[in-house]
Amino acid sequence: MNFSKIDETLVLKIMEFINSIGFFGELILLCIVSFSLYTNIADLLVFYIGLILNSFLNQILKPLIKNPRPSDPVKFLADEKLIKGTNSYGFPSGHSQNVFYSLTYLYLTVYPMNLLTFIIGLLTIYERWSHRNHTLLQLFSGAAIGCLFAFFVIYIRDCFEKNMRKI
Repeated sequence: MNFSKIDETLVLKIMEFINSIGFFGELILLCIVSFSLYTNIADLLVFYIGLILNSFLNQILKPLIKNPRPSDPVKFLADEKLIKGTNSYGFPSGHSQNVFYSLTYLYLTVYPMNLLTFIIGLLTIYERWSHRNHTLLQLFSGAAIGCLFAFFVIYIRDCFEKNMRKI
């Protein structure tokens, strides 16, 4: 029996699983946040509005900064389209920005950072870097912008709630 072949196959399957978590990190965290906030409709609505605005911010920043993605990215899915044009800019990383917006919002509203959600965030960064979709600067900048935007959204929410209590 050839154990090295089995070990190699196992490692490849584990790496494929890790990359799939990273690739779908935005969707996984969207589900986790939605489940965590489903009893508080106001926080859930604020989260979704903030997520949409965070995505718009990313789409505004990319063409303004015009920092290109790394050349020769690797497809994760066979039918994944590597889009040219406006999506050729990689700064900041939208995946990283949205994942860390979700992580930070969840941390600030529900409970301290859950290790599982933080690992999903790191796996998203790893997948985007290992498949050459972004540089580390683009990824960590996206993460920082996402975190800061979540703090901003929570601050606006708290100001709004404070003013509503005065009425």
